[in-house]
Amino acid sequence: MSPAEQFPGSQLAVQGELLSVSEVSAIFRVSKMTIYRLVQSGELKHVRIGNSYRILADSVDARLSNRSSMFDRAARLMAAEPGAAMRTLALHSRRQSDNYCEWCSQDGRQVPWPCMPVRVAHRAAEVSGGTGERWRIA
Repeated sequence: MSPAEQFPGSQLAVQGELLSVSEVSAIFRVSKMTIYRLVQSGELKHVRIGNSYRILADSVDARLSNRSSMFDRAARLMAAEPGAAMRTLALHSRRQSDNYCEWCSQDGRQVPWPCMPVRVAHRAAEVSGGTGERWRIA
């Protein structure tokens, strides 16, 4: 008899698969500490079993789809404004000495190039141009 059959009033049948912190960190390609922070902040739904956390697979799927949809929305907004993508690419340039974004790294934090604004600008170019030609980012 499955746990869902044993406890018909529980949410066991609805919750789905549980993933370990290590598995989720491999999915997101971040450290385990980052996943622990997401769990503590409530951004990932989880179950605590003893000293271990198990994260709901549905929560991971929702987080991944939300992130990609935000990226696409930002690209569509940038594509809607004439010249926004070109201005972004002109502002965010690569430092030749260390391969970091010159604009994003001004606050003391090193941001690898291409940075997120450059990636959004490239997506905006694909969305608006329709030519399939990517802008040079070097």
